[in-house]
Amino acid sequence: MLFGAAIMLHRLFTHGFQPLPSLLIYLAINAIVCIVIYAHIALGESTLHQIVFASMMITSAVRTSRLITTTVKDRVLKKQMRVVGTWALGLFLLGYGLWNVDNQFCDSLRSVRHTIGLPWAWVFELHGWYV
Repeated sequence: MLFGAAIMLHRLFTHGFQPLPSLLIYLAINAIVCIVIYAHIALGESTLHQIVFASMMITSAVRTSRLITTTVKDRVLKKQMRVVGTWALGLFLLGYGLWNVDNQFCDSLRSVRHTIGLPWAWVFELHGWYV
């Protein structure tokens, strides 16, 4: 998850860069991601993981919006991209919200899944929908 966001963040911030600065930014982003993952595993704490992921996604969304505003000249295309971006933001917020619900109520949801059984148990899998 974090590495996927890191790839997107890197591409958005190094658009048009020379190879060396792009590589340095790549290394910096991935070093931060590795530190966060290590902290997540070593401490068993997911709050930092969630905050970093949300920050990366928000930064990516802002940068994408800025790139669209500054580089796309066609008004119709710009409007279409805004519609797609709005849908993407809404779906991300829904997924992020479900992920956090699942993190908070994992044990309760697991018992509900076992109680109702398949095929309806998948409804309460939440994080499993996008993994």
